[in-house]
Amino acid sequence: MASLTIDDLDDDVMRRLEARAKEHGRSPADEVRALISSKIDAEPAGATALRDWDDDKERRLQRILSLGRKPHQPFDQKAYTDELWSFVE
Repeated sequence: MASLTIDDLDDDVMRRLEARAKEHGRSPADEVRALISSKIDAEPAGATALRDWDDDKERRLQRILSLGRKPHQPFDQKAYTDELWSFVE
């Protein structure tokens, strides 16, 4: 069985871990094992990152596609340009 050592663990984190372990009737080591197991079993590795990447990819695609669509309202390019350059006057 594998072993893991965590160096420089904050004292407050250790106190909270010990309190949590006591609530569950476990040793701190058993509590850490349970926490790690529950986190790893909750979602396959990389699934969250992949889902976020897919969502971001879809948003970027829709943004690019929207650039080629006609505007919903008539667009007066002259008025828009005049407004942009109004600070020069």
